[in-house]
Amino acid sequence: MGFARALKNKSGVMTFGPIVEYGRGNYSSHLDDGTLGFGDTQFFGVGVFLRQNNTDGLWYEGSLRAGRMKSDYRGDLNNQNVTYDTSSNYFAAHLGVGKVNKVSEKGSLDLYTKLFYAHQAGSDADLSTGEHFDFGSVNSLRWRVGGKYSYRVSKTGNIYAGLAYEYEFQGDATASYQGMSTPSPSVKGGSGLLELGYTIKSGAKSPVTLDFGLNLWTGKKEGIGGTFSVSWAL
Repeated sequence: MGFARALKNKSGVMTFGPIVEYGRGNYSSHLDDGTLGFGDTQFFGVGVFLRQNNTDGLWYEGSLRAGRMKSDYRGDLNNQNVTYDTSSNYFAAHLGVGKVNKVSEKGSLDLYTKLFYAHQAGSDADLSTGEHFDFGSVNSLRWRVGGKYSYRVSKTGNIYAGLAYEYEFQGDATASYQGMSTPSPSVKGGSGLLELGYTIKSGAKSPVTLDFGLNLWTGKKEGIGGTFSVSWAL
C-alpha cells in the first residue's frame, strides 16, 4: 500500500513514492535426513519505489524495502515434537527493465528482465524442549526473465497472461543446534511462472483501477497465489 507522484519529462513519465507492506504465509521444510517441519510467518516493512515509462515503450524500475519478519516452527527433532518462535530484520531491493511492444490494435507484449535481492538477518531461538538454536543470515538473489501479453477487451477492461523463468542463485538457510551444524535447506534452482489476470475500471474516465491476478509456480518453487490491487489516480 502506498501513494505515488507522476512527473512528465522529456522521455515520458516518472512515477515514484513510498510504500508500506505486510504479508502472512506458511511453509514446510524438508531436510535431506527426513526431518519435516511446518510453520507460519509474517512481515511488516516500509520502502520506496521508482519507475520510468518512456513514450517508446521502454521502461525501467527499482525499489528498496526494509522491515521485520516473525515466524514459528513445529516439527520433530531427535524423535521429539519441538516448537520455537523467531524474529529478525530484513532488507530487499529490485531492479527491472523492459519494453512494451504493440502487436495489434488492442494487444501489446511486455518483454522484461528483473533482478531481486533480499537479506534476512540471523537470529536465535530456545526450543520448547530447552535446547538452543542459532540461525545464520539468509541471502536471496533471483533473476527473472519473461513476457506478459495484454489485450483490451473493452473500453474499461483488459485481460493479460504472462510466462516467466526465474532462477535463485543463493537461498541457503544455515543453523546450528547446541553448537553443531544442522542440515541446511535451500531454494536454489529454477522455477517457471504463469500469471493470468484482468484489470477493469468502472468507467472510461474513472480514476479507480482494479486488478485481479492468479500466479502459478512450478519447478523449485511450487504453488498457487492470488493477487488483488486497487489504484486511484488523481
